[in-house]
Amino acid sequence: MRTDTPYHVHNQGSFARIGAVRGVAGTGSIQMGDRADDGAEYQWRLVLGDGAAEYWFESVADGRVVLLSPRGLELVDPGQFAVDGFDVSETQHGWFTIEEPGLSRRLSSSGAGGAITQAN
Repeated sequence: MRTDTPYHVHNQGSFARIGAVRGVAGTGSIQMGDRADDGAEYQWRLVLGDGAAEYWFESVADGRVVLLSPRGLELVDPGQFAVDGFDVSETQHGWFTIEEPGLSRRLSSSGAGGAITQAN
């Protein structure tokens, strides 16, 4: 994983991409797009977290970071909350899983590009 290049974060099966919604707070600040969506709101920088293989996902569009709150995924300003990093692990062939280390559950979405949830 590199911290000097933007990435797309998407579902392996559907290629539905996670995007930032500028100017919106709370769970409405994350949207799902399709594989053709390539604007800055669908690009993420990895910022090294506190542990090995732990990263924060920072929106290229507006600099906010992804927070997994009790309400779901949302974007917050860096430093606004104590934001835990995500563990990123390669599974195979350049595919990675994103896991919330406190709950040991990976992020997932339906194959149809539905809401982002935590899978066991």
